[in-house]
Amino acid sequence: MKKTMFALLYCLLFSVNATAGINVCKEATNNAEQYNRILPKKIDSVTTIINYIVNCEAKVIRHEKQLSVDPKMLNRSGLMKIYKKFVVKQCTTGYARYGWEVLEYYYDEKMVVAFIFIAKPENCKNQEQIDI
Repeated sequence: MKKTMFALLYCLLFSVNATAGINVCKEATNNAEQYNRILPKKIDSVTTIINYIVNCEAKVIRHEKQLSVDPKMLNRSGLMKIYKKFVVKQCTTGYARYGWEVLEYYYDEKMVVAFIFIAKPENCKNQEQIDI
């Protein structure tokens, strides 16, 4: 009886784990569709989110944001704090915890890439060693 229950539990856990990638893809794609309907959207005094892209095959999510200030005016230590918060969020409640890579592209006013934040699944294991 115990062996049967263990085998049943093992099969159940394995099948949930095997379909988790499909569920994450579906959830991310649905989120992107919902966000893109309301974009562009100002999210703070200097940042507007302009696009949300999901690539299920590559397991990559990309947020694109535009800054209304010159990126050179931004404080490096402030950016580092924001980056660390981004990685912690992606590793605890975001898609990096499911093995996905999450990118945040920041553009200047002329739509030139100013900087990119990247949260990879391996960052979740080494959050103390994050550098920008």
